[in-house]
Amino acid sequence: MKTIQKSTFFIQFLLILLLIFLFSIQKNENENENKWNQIQILTSNYGEEDDFFGVSISISKDENILLIGAPYAKVGDNEEQGKVYIFQKNQNENKWNQIQILTANDGKQNDFLD
Repeated sequence: MKTIQKSTFFIQFLLILLLIFLFSIQKNENENENKWNQIQILTSNYGEEDDFFGVSISISKDENILLIGAPYAKVGDNEEQGKVYIFQKNQNENKWNQIQILTANDGKQNDFLD
């Protein structure tokens, strides 16, 4: 079951990476053409291999806060408890900065928080 679940998450992970890429591009306003440029690739400051960072994302209505789930992240001794990373957009630099990591205080192994 876990292998199937991880395979499904891997496909979702790839789709989320595409969404992150699309959110991380900026229209070039200096030219008359509609050109887009990648401005940033988001990664977690404390990411782990196979934590499935990016399997779920949510963006605030004002497009300044981004939540990115990592359901297989280890928290303390709890394997696959999960974490949610919070990024905030710096309007001056047009960049996203990681500002916080959410974990469940009462989390357990295999909670898969995302």
